[in-house]
Amino acid sequence: MNLALLFFHILKYAFQVPYLDSWDVVNRMSSWLEDDLAWRHFFHWYGSHRSFFPRLVETSMALQFGWNLLYHVWFNVFLSGLACFLFLRWVCASRTCFGSAAFQIALTACVLFVFSGRPSVNWLWGEKIVGFMSTLGAVFGFFMLSSERVGPGRFLSAAFAGIVATYSFSSGTAFWPAAFFMLLFKKYESAAGRFLTLSSWFLVSFAVLRVFVEGYTPQPWFPPPEVHIAADPGRFLSFIPVYLGAVIVGPEMPFQITLAFGCGIAGLSLFTTLIFLNFIYCPASRPALSAFAGPGVYVILNAVLTASGRGASGPGWALNDQLATTSYLFWLSLMLVGLLTFSAIDITRFPRQKNMKNALAVVCVIIFISALAASVGSLGRMKQLSRKVKMTTRGMLEGRYENVDKALQWTGVEQKIRFLKEHHLTIMSDDEALQKYIHSGDDAEWQEGTTTREKAASNAAP
Repeated sequence: MNLALLFFHILKYAFQVPYLDSWDVVNRMSSWLEDDLAWRHFFHWYGSHRSFFPRLVETSMALQFGWNLLYHVWFNVFLSGLACFLFLRWVCASRTCFGSAAFQIALTACVLFVFSGRPSVNWLWGEKIVGFMSTLGAVFGFFMLSSERVGPGRFLSAAFAGIVATYSFSSGTAFWPAAFFMLLFKKYESAAGRFLTLSSWFLVSFAVLRVFVEGYTPQPWFPPPEVHIAADPGRFLSFIPVYLGAVIVGPEMPFQITLAFGCGIAGLSLFTTLIFLNFIYCPASRPALSAFAGPGVYVILNAVLTASGRGASGPGWALNDQLATTSYLFWLSLMLVGLLTFSAIDITRFPRQKNMKNALAVVCVIIFISALAASVGSLGRMKQLSRKVKMTTRGMLEGRYENVDKALQWTGVEQKIRFLKEHHLTIMSDDEALQKYIHSGDDAEWQEGTTTREKAASNAAP
C-alpha cells in the first residue's frame, strides 16, 4: 500500500520545471554544448559537497533526453529500487540467521524504509539524485562487505562504492569508518590477514578522504563547527537525536522536535544495547550483527557530521525532509539488528531473557507502525511542494518576485530560460505546455493569494 501511494503521488506531483539548485544544470549543459566543458564543472565544491558522479549522470541525461525532469525523478526511484534489491538480497543471504516470522518482517521492513514517503521533496525533485546516488553507493559497499569473509574482489568493489558515495554527497564520507567497523568483526584466516585487510582499508580511506577535502573553503553563511559547538554544545548534541528520530515522526505532528528527539534517544539507546547483548549472548551471530549494524553506524556518523555543519541552525533543521534519504538507514539497520537478536536469543539457555525477547518484538512492531504512519503522513506534503514550485515559477515569469524564493533571484533565470528555449529543453521551452503545467490545479489558491497580497499592498499604501 505504501509503495503504491508513493508512486501515485510521484506521478501526480513530480516537479517538471527547474527549481532552485536545478538551474545550475544549465551552466553545465551550456558549457557542454559550447565544447567548453571542463572537469571542474563536475569536481568543484558546491557548498559542502563534491558531486562528481550525480552531476555527470544528470548532465548527460539532460542532454540526451531534452532535460525531461520526469526522467530524472524516475531515475532516482530506480536508484532506490537498486538499494532495496541489495537489502533484500542481503537479508535472503542471511536467512538462516532469522526465524521464519522475523525473516518475513525483515523483507517488508526493507521495502518500507527504502521507499518511505518521509523524504517527500526528494521523490519529486530530480536534483536530489545526489542523495539517492550517495545512499546507493554506501548500501552497495555494505553489501559487498556483508559476507563472512571479504576477498580482494569484494574489498575493491566496496572501495569503489565508497568513492561513488563520497563523490555524490558529503554524507558518503561516513561510509569509510562505518565499513571499518564491519571489517573489524569479520572472520580471518590469520592475524596477519586481519591486519592486512584493516590496514589496507585504513590507507585507502585516508587517501580518498584526503583528496576529497582538497580545496574546501568553509561556507561564510555557516559558522565553523568549533565556533558554534563551543558556543552552544547543547544545541549541537540535541541536533543528533532529532536527526535520527525525524524519519519516524510525521511532518505535521505537534511537538515534532520533542518527539523526534525522544525517538532518536530511544533508537540510539536500543541500537547500542542490542549490539552489546549480541556480543554477550550470541557470539555466533557476531559477523552478521556487525554487517547489519554497519548502515546504522553510518547514519550515526552522518548525524554527527551534519550537526557539525548545520547544528548552528538549531535542531529544527534536522527535521528537513531531504535528510531522510540517508537517515532511514538507521531505523532499517535497527530493525534488522533487533530481528536478528530476537531470532538468536535462545530462551532454553537463557530463560530469563524471555521477557526481553517479547519486549523486543513489541518494540520492532512499534518502529514499523511509526515508520509506516510517518511515510503515509508525509505524502500529503507532496501536493503542497508541487503547488509551491508552480506558484514560484509563475511568479518568476510574471515578475511577481515577492512570490519567488530568494535563492532564485541570484541564478540569472531570464538568460537561462532563453537557453532552454533555444535548445528545446524542459517544458520551459514550450509555452503552451508550461502554462498548462503551472496553472494546473492551483488557480484558486493563486488567485486567492494574489488578491490577499494586493489588498495588503493597497492598505499599506499612503
